[in-house]
Amino acid sequence: MSVDGRGPGIDVPPPTWFALAYLIAWLLDRYVVHLWPTMPHETARSIGIIGWVLIVTGMSLAMWGRTTFTRLKTPVYPNRDARLLVVEGPYRFSRNPMYTGIIIACIGGCAVLASLWPLITVSVATVILYHGVIRREERYLTDEFGDDYREYQRHVGRWFTL
Repeated sequence: MSVDGRGPGIDVPPPTWFALAYLIAWLLDRYVVHLWPTMPHETARSIGIIGWVLIVTGMSLAMWGRTTFTRLKTPVYPNRDARLLVVEGPYRFSRNPMYTGIIIACIGGCAVLASLWPLITVSVATVILYHGVIRREERYLTDEFGDDYREYQRHVGRWFTL
């Protein structure tokens, strides 16, 4: 366990970065410029449906990851010590299914909201997530679980492995 009992010590819950990204996207779309190409109604409708599919798929993946943590009684929040290395459920295919799911849902949100701003702001949030959260979590998990975590990294991708 970590010396201070705070896991990798991430104080801002990662979904907060995506919520902030969407708030900024909404403000930019509403008060700066609406970024979305003009298209026929049927095309826009089809893109909206694809967006909803991505939202549902992404949120389902994120919730599956969260449910797996809860079922195994290990903390979901990255400011707590991990009780075990989770390698089942969606963690067989992704080291970060909750983050991957949120990103997929956010991309779908671009289509549903008919705005490209979220694509830009979510990309920035993903870079912040990678540098400020994921890399810290990976260092922490390597310290906590050593060779077991390194072996897991060799077989399962950060975002997704087919």
